[in-house]
Amino acid sequence: MGDQVQFSRLPARVVLVHLRNSSDVEMCHKLSSALENFFALACGMSGQCRLPFFGLILLRSQPQMLLPLQHVKGNFTRIYSALVELKSIADDFGSWTSDSVCENMSIVGLGIQEAITTFERQAAGFWSQLEIILFTSVSPTAVAHSIGPVIKGLNLHSFQKVQIIQVKDSRACEWLSEELTFLGNDRQSPLADEPSEIGEMIEILHIDSHPLSLQSFFMGWMHDFAADSEHLHIVFGSGLRIRVDVQERILNTQNFPFHQNFVLGCNPQSLKPIMTSGGMKTSSAEIQRLEVIGRVATDAICDSLLFGNPLIVRSTTCWKIDWDELEQNQQHFQALCHLLNQQKQSLVMKLNQRDTNKLTGQYIQGYANNSALNPNQSSSPSGHFVLMPSTSCTMLLKSVCVNELLLPVDIPGLDQPTEESLTAVTAAMDKVTVMPGYNPLQMQSGLFESLIAQLAKNFPKNQQQSNARRSTAPDEQKLAPNLATNRKRLYDNTSTNRLKLSTNHTRGSWSVLDFPTEL
Repeated sequence: MGDQVQFSRLPARVVLVHLRNSSDVEMCHKLSSALENFFALACGMSGQCRLPFFGLILLRSQPQMLLPLQHVKGNFTRIYSALVELKSIADDFGSWTSDSVCENMSIVGLGIQEAITTFERQAAGFWSQLEIILFTSVSPTAVAHSIGPVIKGLNLHSFQKVQIIQVKDSRACEWLSEELTFLGNDRQSPLADEPSEIGEMIEILHIDSHPLSLQSFFMGWMHDFAADSEHLHIVFGSGLRIRVDVQERILNTQNFPFHQNFVLGCNPQSLKPIMTSGGMKTSSAEIQRLEVIGRVATDAICDSLLFGNPLIVRSTTCWKIDWDELEQNQQHFQALCHLLNQQKQSLVMKLNQRDTNKLTGQYIQGYANNSALNPNQSSSPSGHFVLMPSTSCTMLLKSVCVNELLLPVDIPGLDQPTEESLTAVTAAMDKVTVMPGYNPLQMQSGLFESLIAQLAKNFPKNQQQSNARRSTAPDEQKLAPNLATNRKRLYDNTSTNRLKLSTNHTRGSWSVLDFPTEL
């Protein structure tokens, strides 16, 4: 992406939770659960942090700082404790006195001022901007007008915006029947009578209280919306250049400690040593089990939800299996290929969790020692896969996205292009060669040449070291004048030289190569 630095402009975020009555207790619990899941991902990911700082304030009679602005990386335990405290305080709402609840909107302005003060004191020297997110069940328009005077007195150079989010009643059926998208359709700026700069600082959103809706909102924090530079250029031979931005659809499983649960293939870490009857060590890959959980139309699987290394699946030819069983298995596999191809369906499968627990037990044990986190949750995630048929007796196996990895995306509609643009792009497209199909054998990336050039960089250095050793080594002829003669005599007296080149017990096979003296 050129000189662009990913996630360098993401703001620090402070969440304000407006708790006014007993109906807000459920909102606090759902918010806490959604934030726990989000920060499990944010803190468990390797690589660059996508949320630099986070703070949490509860609004009652006075703003209560549950979590001062903190670095997210390495702070999951502290964030988790603050979220547990939020739920505990909400559960005690029935015992609150009237002085503990502020009915007017002035408490929101005080909470915003507290968040800004904390940012200027703790993070302003490390990060450029702050974003405040207020969760409430009251009318967001009334809240927006009450904080307008507060926004006017702010230093707008270090302040990005205030999001006022009204959490509505859950509509679970609607959410479960639709794919998650970015919740931007209900965005509005409520201060039309204010200066444009102030009006743009306040944003209203209406979000469903269903856990999937809240999860979609928080997962949007994972995106990099910086517009400092375009991401890619699509260049045509005619000279036409189209600048585009790219956006992730799925979190990369390689950034998580359970990566091996979401991909299949030859993984050296999954090999375990085995001692054979002859006392020789070899290695064997554990047999992984995929449990079929459903069928889906092949054309209903979106390509953006597939990831990982595609694998060709065919019936096994393992020689350790009984011949009759091997033949029956071949027939069953052919029948499966035939039916899936005939019905134009694919199988949805998940990795058997009993097998994955063996691979991730050590990582889980580290968290089990922390009593603040649930020590009884000793399971590991189960990756999901799709098995797609073909017209031959093979199938394609690919990893498919699951709930926790899916990122929301805002998909704009396709408008009718202008005649000028349509003419320019058509002229560029007409000059592009039309291929009958994509043949990878005709496409070369230059990988061989690049690897040879990189590996050859060390050749002069090694050659110099070799020459240096030869120049300092003692003269072999002085130490053993007849060494060459003795070597030839020893070679002639040997009728056959047997050289065992390799012994490979990975598949139960081995080979010995004999080189006759004549060769």
